[in-house]
Amino acid sequence: MDTILSSAPLAAIADPVIRLDNIVFGWPGSPPVLNIPELTIAASERIFLKGPSGSGKSTLLNLIGGIHVPQQGVVRVLGQELQRQSSAWRDNFRADHIGLIFQQFNLLPYLSVLDNVMLPCRFSKRRSARATARYGSLDKAAMHLLEHLGIIGDVLQGRAVTRLSIGQQQRVAVARALMGSPELVIADEPTSALDSDSRDDFLNLLISECDASDSTLVFVSHDRSLETHFTQSISLGDINQTEERL
Repeated sequence: MDTILSSAPLAAIADPVIRLDNIVFGWPGSPPVLNIPELTIAASERIFLKGPSGSGKSTLLNLIGGIHVPQQGVVRVLGQELQRQSSAWRDNFRADHIGLIFQQFNLLPYLSVLDNVMLPCRFSKRRSARATARYGSLDKAAMHLLEHLGIIGDVLQGRAVTRLSIGQQQRVAVARALMGSPELVIADEPTSALDSDSRDDFLNLLISECDASDSTLVFVSHDRSLETHFTQSISLGDINQTEERL
C-alpha cells in the first residue's frame, strides 16, 4: 500500500537531520532508560554510536525512527517533531525518509533478492519516484545497488534470500535500506555475525553507498574497533544522564 506523504515541509539541508532536546524515555513501571539533554546530528554525517550491550542504544534508534515516543522532550528528525504525530504518520514518515538495517536483517523469505530490495518503494511513493528518476525504473535501481554491493548475476539476483550466505543477506539488507535514497540510514549492530575482514569490507561499501546517496548514517555497535570508519563517534554513556540503564 502506498504511503501518505507528509504535507509539512522538511528541514532545509543546513538544518540538523536529528535533534533531541531533554529526552526522557522509560518502560512503564521501570526507571528511565534514557535521559538525554541534547543530541544534534548534521546532514551527511557518518555517526558511530557506541555503548555496551543493554545500554539503550537500540531504544535511542527507535526514538529517532519514530517507533517509540519519549515521555518527555522533543525528537526532531528532518525538521519534524515526531512525538507530536500519530503512530500512522510516523510509520509513513519512516517509510519515506529513513532506511533501516537490522541486526537480523529481517529479509522476507518468500520474496526474491530483487523484490526484497525494492520493498521500501512499494510503501513509499517518494522513494519510488526518487529511484525511478535516478535510474529509469525500480528494477534498474535495485540492480545498481546490488551490483555495487557485490551481489551480481541474474541468477543470484533472482534467487530466494534463504539461499544466500550471511554476508550476501547483509548486503541485500543494505541495498534495501538505501533504495530510493532516504535522507537518513540507521544501522543497528549489522556486523555482529561477520569476521573482522568482512566487517571492514562491509563498512567501506555501506559508507560509500551512503556517500553516493548523500544519506546521513547513524551506525550502532559495541565494537569500538569500527570507529575509524566514521566521521564522528558518540558514546551513549557521555550523553545519557540516566544512572540506571537496561
